[in-house]
Amino acid sequence: MCGRISWRSGFLHRLKGSPLVAAVLATLANPSWAGDFSAGDLIGREVFADATSGSKIIGRIADLSMTGDAVTALVIDTGSGRPTLSFEDAQIFTQNHEPHVVASEAKLRKAGDEPEAKLYSKLPTDKKAAAVFGQQAMNVTFRGPDSTNNLFKFLADFRKLAGDHSFLTREYVVRPGDTVCGIYAANTDLPVTRAMCPESAQALHAAINPESAFAVYDKVQIPQIEVSPSFFDQKSTSGRGQTRANIIYLRLPVSAGIVSAFYSNIELSTSPNVSVGFTGAGAGVQKTYQTVNWERPTSSVACEQGAGVSEKSIYYLFDWLSQKGWKPSDEIKACAFDCASLHPDNPGKCADIVLIDQPLQSTSDLQSVQNLLKDGELADTLASASAASTCEVQPEGIDHAVQHGTHLASIIGSKWDDHGFVGMSPGLNLFAYPWTKGTSTANITSLIHNRTGIDTEGSPTFSEFGPQIFVFASHFIGPRETTKPAFSYPREWRDGSRIKPGGEARPPEVMRTLPEPQSIIAASKSYGMWVVSAMQKDGEEGIPEALEINSDLAFSPVNLGDLPNVIVVTACDHCKEGDASIWKDAFFSEQFVHVAAPGLDVVAPVGNGRVAEAGGTSQAAALVGGMVGAMLNCYDTLYRENDGQLELKAGMLKERLQYTSKPIFYDQTDLRRLAAGVIDPEAAFLDPSKNWVKLAGSSKYETFEPENDVDHWCQKHVSMVNQDLQSKTSSTGNILRMVRTTIPYAPDERFWAIYSDVPNVPGKIIRFDPRTFGDIETEKQPLLARADGALLAPKDFDDLILAHVLRSGPCPQ
Repeated sequence: MCGRISWRSGFLHRLKGSPLVAAVLATLANPSWAGDFSAGDLIGREVFADATSGSKIIGRIADLSMTGDAVTALVIDTGSGRPTLSFEDAQIFTQNHEPHVVASEAKLRKAGDEPEAKLYSKLPTDKKAAAVFGQQAMNVTFRGPDSTNNLFKFLADFRKLAGDHSFLTREYVVRPGDTVCGIYAANTDLPVTRAMCPESAQALHAAINPESAFAVYDKVQIPQIEVSPSFFDQKSTSGRGQTRANIIYLRLPVSAGIVSAFYSNIELSTSPNVSVGFTGAGAGVQKTYQTVNWERPTSSVACEQGAGVSEKSIYYLFDWLSQKGWKPSDEIKACAFDCASLHPDNPGKCADIVLIDQPLQSTSDLQSVQNLLKDGELADTLASASAASTCEVQPEGIDHAVQHGTHLASIIGSKWDDHGFVGMSPGLNLFAYPWTKGTSTANITSLIHNRTGIDTEGSPTFSEFGPQIFVFASHFIGPRETTKPAFSYPREWRDGSRIKPGGEARPPEVMRTLPEPQSIIAASKSYGMWVVSAMQKDGEEGIPEALEINSDLAFSPVNLGDLPNVIVVTACDHCKEGDASIWKDAFFSEQFVHVAAPGLDVVAPVGNGRVAEAGGTSQAAALVGGMVGAMLNCYDTLYRENDGQLELKAGMLKERLQYTSKPIFYDQTDLRRLAAGVIDPEAAFLDPSKNWVKLAGSSKYETFEPENDVDHWCQKHVSMVNQDLQSKTSSTGNILRMVRTTIPYAPDERFWAIYSDVPNVPGKIIRFDPRTFGDIETEKQPLLARADGALLAPKDFDDLILAHVLRSGPCPQ
C-alpha cells in the first residue's frame, strides 16, 4: 500500500468489504491516502468553483507547473485564457475514484509565461512518470465514547467556516419516511443508523441546507466525506448489545485559505477529544537534522581492527569509563547485544528502536535493519553488504545530505565483531523510518499507530513486538510552514517562537498537545518511548541562538519533555568529571532537557568500509536511544507491567536514566541547562530492583544482602551547604541517590549531588546543586539504618543508588 497510485485504479473501491479495509481506513494518513499521486491524472480535469453538486465549472487543467517532480501550480484553460492557480489554493477531493478539483475563481492569477522547463507537458517521458502531487488535507481524529456526536458537531462548525468549499456534497430528494440519519446511513460513510442518531446530525444538515424545511420531495445536499470509524461493542443499560464508534478518522481536503481560517478559529481547531494532523501539498519541506559540520579530520584509529579494539569500542565514546577500566559484565553484554537470540520464540521480550531519519546506506556494520513505509508498515530489509576489506576515513566528516541517518543507526546498532566500532545496543531490533522532504505529520501519526497499536481494539500486549523506542533528531513541521525556521505549530497559534494561549481553558501547555502527532505521543505513553535531540542553534535554518525549552516553545517534540515517555537529550562538550560542560549551542532547560551524552567528535560507520566524524545533539540522542533500549532489554520485567508482558513503565525508566547519570556539572550556567547529568552506562545497568553502594575509596558498586540492606533514613531532612555557603535542606523521603562529585576549583572539598523523586509526577526528578555537610564531624553522623541495625554515615560511602525512596525513622546515636 505504498508508492504512487493512479486515481483511476479504483483502489478504495476494490478494498470495500475486503479484510484489509479496516487496516487501511484505520490509518487514513498512510501513503495511499496522503502520499504522492501521478501528476498526469490531473491533466484535463475540470476545475469547479465549489464542492457542491452541480457547481460551476471554471475551466480545465491544461498543464502543470513543476518544481522538481512535484506540482506547484495548475495552468487552467478557462476558454478565454490560461491563468494559473497555486497548487496550495486548490482542493483535491476524491469522487468516484477520480480526482475532483475545486478552487475559488478569486485565487486565479493572471496568465504568465511559465518557463517551458517547468511545464509538465514539456517533460520527457521518464520525468512525466516521476511527476507527483500530494493531496493537501487535514486528518482529524475523534476519540472517546462521544466521538460520533463530536464528528457531526465538528462537521457542522467546519461547514459554517468554509461554506461550500468545506467538503463534497451531492443532491438528494427527500422521500416519505426519510430522516436525516436514515439518509446519511444509506447514502454516506458517516457512522450512524436510523436508531443511533446524534443530535448534532441535525445541526450538520442545517449547516449544509440552511433554507431547507426537510419536506418531502425537497432537494437537499448530503455530505460525501472520507471517514472511517473504528468500532467496539458496548452493552446498553437495557442489556441489548450495541455497536458504537470509539475512534473516528476524518480526512478533509483543504486549500491554504481554509487552513488559515481553521487555525484562526481557536474554538474549532482545539475542539475537545479532537486532534488534527496535516498533509501538505507539493514536494514538502526539507527536514533538518541536529548535527553540525566539523572541519577537523578523523583519527585513523577508527579503522584499526582486532579483538581488543572491538572490546574497547563498546564504550569508547565514554572516555571516563575507558579511563577507569569499566567493562560491561557478560550478562549485560548478552541482554544488550544479543537480546533476540536469547528469546527466539518471543520477540516481544526485546525492545524495538525506530530511527526516524534519512534512509540508510548499506553497510556491513548494519544487518537485519528493517525499512518502514511512510505509514509505519514494514517495507523491505536494508540490503546487507559483505564485510569491507578496507577502511576509509572521510576527513571532511559526514555528508549531511545522505549519511546522517546511517551515522546515527551505526551509533545505535553497529554489530559486534572484530572491526573497530560496536554500537550501543546491537541486539536491538532496528527499524528505519524515512524522515524525508515529503514526510508529513500525518505520516508520523500513522507510524505511531502502527508501531504501538494504541488505537486498536483493546490494549497492545507486545505479544508480537516489543516496546517501541522512537529516536528522533529533528522537529515536526507545522501546517504550511515553508519558510525558515519551520515551526511545529500553525502560524495562527504562534507569537514568534512561542505558542499563544487559546483562551483561559487553553494555555500553551494544553495547546501544544492538541495537534497530531503530539496528541498521539501523549496517548501512547505506555507503549512508546521517545528519545529526541534537544535541537541547537542554526543560522541557516533561521535559529540564530540557542532557545530555552518549555511548554510554550513552538518546536516539538522537545516541548513535550515533561511527558513521562519523552526524553530530551543534549550534548556535553567536555564529558570528563572535573572538566565537564554542556554544549552551549544546544537548546536548554532545567526541566525539559533531561540528560547529556557525548555528542561531539563522534566516529561511526557511514557506508561500507567508510567511517566519518560528526557531532551535535543528534549523535547524543542516538547514544541515549541505544542505551534506553539496552536497559529495557536487560530489565524488561521491571520496566514493564505484568512481569514484562504488558505496558511500559515509561516514567520509571525515564527517572532511572536520569538519577543514574553522572552529576558532573558544577557551573551554574550548565546546571540550568538540563535536569540531571551525563548518562552513565555503568550505573544505569545496575539491577534497578536493588540498592547499590560504592563504599568510600572504592571503584566498584556493591549491592546489599537482604539481611543488611538499607532500611530507613535516620532523619526526615538533611541539611547541607551549597557553593554560595547557603544552608539548604532536602527531604530524605524523596532521595533516590547521593553521590560525591568533583569541583575543579575546590578539589579538596567533598561535594555531594542529590537526586530526588517528585511524588506523583512520573518521569520527573530534581537534582540539587553540589553541596557539602560543612565539616568532617557532620559526615560522621549516622544517616541511614540497615536491616541488621548497623548504621551508615556519609563518610562511609561515595555513592548510594536506591531502588526506591525510603522512609525515615529513629536511629541509635
